[in-house]
Formats: sequence, C-alpha cells, structure tokens
Amino acid sequence: MTEGFTAETNAASGRPPLNRSGPKADIAGIAFTKGTRQELCQTICGWLAGDLKPGRTATYVNPHVFNLAMRNETLRGFLNAADLVAVDGIGFALAVRWLTGYPQARTVMTPLFDDVVGTCTLPTLRAVLIGGRPTVLEKGVSAINRASARIKIIATYHGYGSVEEHIEFLQAHSDIDVVLIAMGSPRSEELIVRAREVCRPKVFWNIGGGTLHFYAGTLKRVPECISRLGLQWLWRILHEPTIAPRYIVGIPRFVASVARSRLQKPTQQERVYGSAYR
Repeated sequence: MTEGFTAETNAASGRPPLNRSGPKADIAGIAFTKGTRQELCQTICGWLAGDLKPGRTATYVNPHVFNLAMRNETLRGFLNAADLVAVDGIGFALAVRWLTGYPQARTVMTPLFDDVVGTCTLPTLRAVLIGGRPTVLEKGVSAINRASARIKIIATYHGYGSVEEHIEFLQAHSDIDVVLIAMGSPRSEELIVRAREVCRPKVFWNIGGGTLHFYAGTLKRVPECISRLGLQWLWRILHEPTIAPRYIVGIPRFVASVARSRLQKPTQQERVYGSAYR
C-alpha cells in the first residue's frame, strides 16, 4: 500500500511543505486549479522568473488521473496540495460545468508546456528531465531544447529506472532550476513527492509522458481542430490502441463518481466552488 501524503503530514515528517497558491476547487475531493491556459502559463512563468526556489509543483488532472486518485491516497494528497493542477481533460471540464454551472476552461498540458518554453522573457534556466525510453528521451529533449527560448535541459534519466535511481540522479542535480517529469500517473506524482526530500528547484513540473513523445515525434500530435471538438480521447485511441481501456472502462467509472457527487447534499456540493478555494 502506498503511503498517504498531505501537506500536513509532509511538514510533520520534516519534508518541505507543498505550497498552496492560486484558486483551487475540487470534485469529489480531487483538486484542480481554476483558470485559463493563458492564466496558468502566466502563473508558471511568474514562478520561473522569480529569484527564489520554493519547490512549487505543477501537474494536471483528467478523468484517468481522477480515477487513479480515488484509489491512491498519495496521488490524491498530491493533487490537493499541489500549487497548480491543470484541467487536462474535456470530461473533467464538463463535469465541473455539470456540477457547478461554471464554464471551466480545459488546458491540455502539452500546449501549456509549449507556451512556457517558448516564452522569451524568462531568465536563462537549467532543467533536468526524467521519463521515456532512452531513444525517445534523446529525441524529445533535443526537440525541446531547440524550441525552448530560455529553459535548457542539461541532464536526463530514462523513466524505467527505479525510484532510488531517480532520487540519486536528482541528488546529483540538487541546484537545478526546473525538474521535468514525463512518466505516467501515479509514478510521476509519487516521484515528485519523494524528490522534494532531496532537491528544491523553482518548479517540479509533471508534463506527462505524452508531451515527451510528441516532441520526440514518436506520437502524432492531436490536430487543433480535433482538440477543439473535445475528441482528443478518440484520436489517442486510434493512434495508441493500448490505452483504449483507459477510456472504455475509465470514462464510465468517472461518470459514476461524478454522478454520485451530484447526488450529494447541497452543503457538500458547495465545496466545489465554495469553501474548496484556497
């Protein structure tokens, strides 16, 4: 069983606490950040432009991550305590609208990453990246560094190492500015929880394994017109058949959880856009 994690238990164990900045809310206890893609980009760039290294955390949530978090205490605690949790799924954004009536924006992580790395006004920053197979990692990092205006990845480690290997790698780069994680959930989130024990960059950023593959060219990017229609899930099933169960099984499970939340008492529902702000 994975050890649970919250900001409070983290502080009690002597680890640096996760910061809680920005307006956040939740669905069934799974947190997300309210805001548009432009606003989230401005937030991350603001962190990167600062002089301090507070170890802020940026990640994402979609129906798949939601389903995992409902069963994984560490992942759930990480989402609730993270500084920024982008809504990276049309299903999650629609659920927010259904439960609250609020037109929650959907922010796909890869375009958000594109926006940040292409920002010319940032200071020169050094980054490390963990994720992918060695060949994918090499191609992806090369493409990211070509596209990046100010963030340069200076060291990497493949995503198939053990947690201990990843922690040792991060210990060797404890003075780094940015830590990029590009593995699946919940491995990425659990690694960030552990990584905060050994290094403190400006930002730990879970960019997702798909982002690395898109840059490497090993997966086709979703066309903008498909993404605008909210059919990114169908595109991914067609191009990545192995992840079909994530949607075929996962979407009904997500809908069932949201429906149960809908049936809760109004005082509980108010948490979504009421007392859940922090």
